[in-house]
Amino acid sequence: MKNVIFFMMTSVIPYLLSCTQDEDHGRSRFVGDDGMTVTMLGDGMLRVDSRLSPGCNIMYEFRKCMFNELFTFSRVGLYPDRTYLSLSDFLSPPLSSINTATSDNIGPVDIAAGGWAGGSHSWRESHKIRTARTDSVTITADGVPLALRQGDMMTAGEVEIRVSNTIFNPVIHPDSGSSSLSVPLCYETVKYLVEGNSVTVAVSHEFVNEEPVMVNSYYGMQTNMTPVHEILTPGGPDGFFRHISPSMRFDKGDYPDFRLFVQRTSTRPVRYQALWLLPVGLGTHQDLWDDSPVFIRSNEKSYHVLVKDRQRHAGMTCRWLGVYSWFNEPIVAEEPLFAYGLKAFERDIVIVCASAPGNYTVTLPDRYAMRPFTVMDNNADMSIDANITSGDIRFRADRQGFFALGFGDDNDDITIDSCANRFLREI
Repeated sequence: MKNVIFFMMTSVIPYLLSCTQDEDHGRSRFVGDDGMTVTMLGDGMLRVDSRLSPGCNIMYEFRKCMFNELFTFSRVGLYPDRTYLSLSDFLSPPLSSINTATSDNIGPVDIAAGGWAGGSHSWRESHKIRTARTDSVTITADGVPLALRQGDMMTAGEVEIRVSNTIFNPVIHPDSGSSSLSVPLCYETVKYLVEGNSVTVAVSHEFVNEEPVMVNSYYGMQTNMTPVHEILTPGGPDGFFRHISPSMRFDKGDYPDFRLFVQRTSTRPVRYQALWLLPVGLGTHQDLWDDSPVFIRSNEKSYHVLVKDRQRHAGMTCRWLGVYSWFNEPIVAEEPLFAYGLKAFERDIVIVCASAPGNYTVTLPDRYAMRPFTVMDNNADMSIDANITSGDIRFRADRQGFFALGFGDDNDDITIDSCANRFLREI
């Protein structure tokens, strides 16, 4: 059997803590404006904290979790930046939870005649037999391997986490009395980069099953953020926020350009989560049929659907790339426009959504002025112009959709292709 070391993330499991925008602007000794703080907690937990907005920080916590005990996000949260925290504070329960680790956010696959494997799924949902295993974890901060002991802290501009998982073949029955399946279906590799308010995720599946299997469904990017009140789906049926239906779904054939959704909470302060699927690999929806759902809402979760009714066998490799972002202060949030900022691919990025055709101007915050940009993504082929000095972005939309601008230095190559080549090539 082939021995392979890969790196994987199977679930993003956010918690969001209460954080008001009128909190005092004190400074936590753990979080600086020019970087993130990395802390090792007990039992193999890793925590990363970063400035989100004035008076508010974002935290990411990683550990083994879910039924299969896979290393991934155990929570993501927002908290007021007003006190000097201690390590004991990091171990305390969140003030309020909005997402939990009881379900998947990346990864499980549904196999015909076998059922679900990976993520939080047990074999045949028996709650007894595991269907996946974490093989190794590698963490680097600013490119340097991390070897922190419990209680150690350091600062970094970016943190990269690689986790190697094996997903087992659910078609092949386990040995009698075994607590885990044992025959691999695929090696799942995820590299994800924590930067500011975002986690960039690159996923690869290398299939090793000799007998072909039929993949009934693979959802890829997904979230069970709660309590969700409204959703925006540029390139889908809703270019601006609407009340989210428990059974919301739509097909690829009706909305072939859909690749982004943004959810916001019903409670105040309002919090947002965005899932941007890039148009590379499975993100092109090449493995969906026209009558396949491209988005579904089920069991209080929202899903980017990536594979439907396709065969997989040894020698096949599938990849996708996406960005999860969390924020509490969008740049614009007044119909027909919505815009927000994020950090990904070592760049500042702005995503602008328009819900109707027309000519528009968006004035960006001062931090974007005098900075050249590249149009990274444009799912509605909008015509875009800019005044770099003033920070005004002018564009024409012939239909509803979104575009993404990447800000960097002169001659920076920050196209989708360059990002995909870098992130997907390394897995």
